[in-house]
Amino acid sequence: FRCSSPDSHRRVLEVEPSKPEARRVTPPEAHPPPHLSTTYAVMDETTTLLRESNMSSRGWTTVTLRRFAAGAAVAAVATLGVLSSPEATRRVQSAFGLTPGQTRYILRTRCMSDYVKAANPGFFREGTSVTGARLVRHNLGSPSFFLADEAGMEMTPVTIDMTGYEWDWEEGRFLIDLPTGTLDNEWGFALVNSAGEYFYEVGSGADAPLWGQTCRDLMRYDSPTDQWFNRLMSLEATDKIEYVFGSCDNTCPERNFMDWSDSQRALATQQVLENTPNEVGAEFTMYGYAGDGVCQFDILVPGHESATDQYAQNRIMHFAPSDSRDYVHTNAKKDGAWEGEQNWPGAWPFGPKNDPSSKFEWRVKILLKETTMQTFACSSWTDDSTCEVKSDRPYPFGWSPSDISGVQTAMGYEDNYLRSDGQCDFYAKYPGAQKNADF
Repeated sequence: FRCSSPDSHRRVLEVEPSKPEARRVTPPEAHPPPHLSTTYAVMDETTTLLRESNMSSRGWTTVTLRRFAAGAAVAAVATLGVLSSPEATRRVQSAFGLTPGQTRYILRTRCMSDYVKAANPGFFREGTSVTGARLVRHNLGSPSFFLADEAGMEMTPVTIDMTGYEWDWEEGRFLIDLPTGTLDNEWGFALVNSAGEYFYEVGSGADAPLWGQTCRDLMRYDSPTDQWFNRLMSLEATDKIEYVFGSCDNTCPERNFMDWSDSQRALATQQVLENTPNEVGAEFTMYGYAGDGVCQFDILVPGHESATDQYAQNRIMHFAPSDSRDYVHTNAKKDGAWEGEQNWPGAWPFGPKNDPSSKFEWRVKILLKETTMQTFACSSWTDDSTCEVKSDRPYPFGWSPSDISGVQTAMGYEDNYLRSDGQCDFYAKYPGAQKNADF
């Protein structure tokens, strides 16, 4: 193709006309006849849209798809804990990092807007969930147009085994690594649901969420009667390309952990217990409601393990709250010997002592400093102004953060008014970036 104008904001390109023709949740329209103009335009806010005369700018979001009954509910996208095919799995680099000569495509679905979902309510109807994603393409000179079942275009669900622990771990990501240049012209993403149906973000028709948008990588094909919107590879990066489905956005906003799902909370807790932060500058937090009690916990270091006594192992901190005794007791243990006995100063910091209905929020935050371990008691899950330093003491027995190997929880003293069930929630933050930049 060639540019007919140097204007970077409004370029007209001569390329082959095309639109998605693979199976979609609505039947595709006929391909434009060969005698029609082959003009494409890169979109901006001044571009004329054919539908402006008879549709509002968001009118397409209300169309009912013929495949499904009218009034089908828009269901939330489920957490994407799906299994990928061996073919798709092989396409993920063994070390999961970016590789020279490869382009990584990342699709995000967690923050898909209701606006996008409403374009295709049948796809998200009750009883279905998103189970996969694929790249769709039309390469220069190719007779193949946007086949959703094209071999080698299946994307792999991103798992925590790939990314490692991330603050606000993002479910609903898919990726595929392909040799750079595998896609060279028009392209986009398609979702797959549990009924085996496809949902394209590109093309034309009421169920194409990118129709009429002005993303920097979109181009528009004009015929006398319609317009098609596809992503264009010449406007993309070459090492990593990432988008939210049906959107110009590249990333999903970080959520406050108050907005995490139950599965997200469980994942964060599991990661802290099994892969406890052990570097200077890291912090981890235990939190809950006063009415559920406060867990006892141990920060573990290797040594003195016992097959019959889980509490025999060495501990850099033993955290023992007691509402009935009105204190929080901490100490450390190495090879059966205790050291550093301390009761936190001040009154009981975790709300009502004997009210099982209490929703008073408590939080214990632990910051791993270079030479000391600092502990905080907070009376809000999110407001750090409620946090009070309770201890800032050197690591016992000459240990350091790198010695930490895990965390275990327990119900605590039998005489506590409100005994926890020993299953409190945790999350962690690490120094520097809280996301894996490759994903």
